[in-house]
Amino acid sequence: MTKGAVHQIIEIQGTSDPYFERILLFVKPSCSDRSTAFLEAEGRRALSEATPYTGLRHNRAMCWFKRCALVLGGAIGGILLGLLGG
Repeated sequence: MTKGAVHQIIEIQGTSDPYFERILLFVKPSCSDRSTAFLEAEGRRALSEATPYTGLRHNRAMCWFKRCALVLGGAIGGILLGLLGG
């Protein structure tokens, strides 16, 4: 927490998300002169566009692909070493 800093905070309650009951948004100092209704509407719009879990699924797939490639590469390398060494 930064001491001595004053920020305007918008609290959005009644989210439709099953995990979160309210969300706090910190308004940039350069935009604090806007109306509260406008900032809340913009906050709801920004939250509706936020997709926090799409990257997680992609990262899991890439991790699985990398592991398979490493295992396959190791198997091929072992076979080649067995053929050349024998």
